[in-house]
Amino acid sequence: LRGRGPIMVNSNYYAMDFLYVFPTSIQAARAGNAIHSIMLYRRKLDRAQIKPLMLLHTIPMCSAQYERMFNTTRVPGVETDTLQHVNESKHIVVYHKGRYFKVWMFYDGRLLLPREIEQQMERILADKSEPLPGEERLAALTAGDRTPWAKARESFFSRGKNKQSLDAVEKAAFFLTLDDTEQRYDTKNPVKSLDIYAKSLLHGKCYDRWFDKSLNMIVYKNGTMGL
Repeated sequence: LRGRGPIMVNSNYYAMDFLYVFPTSIQAARAGNAIHSIMLYRRKLDRAQIKPLMLLHTIPMCSAQYERMFNTTRVPGVETDTLQHVNESKHIVVYHKGRYFKVWMFYDGRLLLPREIEQQMERILADKSEPLPGEERLAALTAGDRTPWAKARESFFSRGKNKQSLDAVEKAAFFLTLDDTEQRYDTKNPVKSLDIYAKSLLHGKCYDRWFDKSLNMIVYKNGTMGL
């Protein structure tokens, strides 16, 4: 947490989708099912229903860090960062073409069904509104050095609507990008296609991922996804 360099690439990781299996090419449908599944996994974590990994099949490994998979953000500081974790978060934040959307995951006390989440994603994809001034590339602040981001956060996001908007992102269960590009493993050009795919997951355009969030999910235009 004391490192002052960018966490993009230097600290963050990525995970690819299936290379040979394509559940669907519909972006909203893939997002709806993936979000629902991840929220079910979070519920199991909250209820301590996930069995710990076993060392040599006999010694259980500590699972305390699992809770930080969700509802967690790395908050920049001038000298050192801190981790902010909220016990419960009922929404996610979705980024699409420069706009941020706060999407509630529960209705009347129950988790939304995959189809209901898909409908929310369809509405976002169909939204033709333009980003507000400063909105499109806001996440670039999380991609650079930590100290300038900490100072900008204190100067511009410590009060009013800016603080409320930042809280919505930082206290979300996780961050989702509906990417407007297509990525997929190409058997005719495996090295180049995987290289482009990996770079997209790792840093994207440098302003369409919220690098401070513990979990970023990316769903591409052709239904491919990754973390």
